[in-house]
Amino acid sequence: MDTEKPNALIQIEDAHPENFSPFGDLVEPPVDGGRVSIPTSLSPDMSDGGATLTFITLKPATLESVRSAQLERHPFSVQAFIPLGDAPMICVVAKTGLAPEGGDDLRAFRTRPGQAIVLREGTWHLGMMCEGEEMVAATFIYRLANGEDTETLPLKTQLRLFSSSTD
Repeated sequence: MDTEKPNALIQIEDAHPENFSPFGDLVEPPVDGGRVSIPTSLSPDMSDGGATLTFITLKPATLESVRSAQLERHPFSVQAFIPLGDAPMICVVAKTGLAPEGGDDLRAFRTRPGQAIVLREGTWHLGMMCEGEEMVAATFIYRLANGEDTETLPLKTQLRLFSSSTD
């Protein structure tokens, strides 16, 4: 724990389309299968780079423990996170625009099992986490070849997440 940084306490909220809309969209998997559209908003020349699908291992959210955090964002493209397990994902985000200063600028959300997240371009976010055991997720993003679509920012606070009751 970094005693130089102040602590910020953030409650994990259940994600619903209404409370998550400033940050992106929640995607329900079609009951009988089918195609779901994911926007690829990208301002720069799309010939410079390409779409990527990456598989990541989500670590369990460190509930009720302090963690240092670095945020990232993609100013020109959306990023989708698709769970490949049955656990809820935990997403910590800040609105687009000015760089977040600390915990007061952040919100934490819990998805329902199977629910995917599509973050709007420019949305600051921590690395995705999950509840329970480790879980694999797929992430889709259009990456620019020159790397200009990824920005990082260390937080000036340490975060302590705590769980609220689920629906």
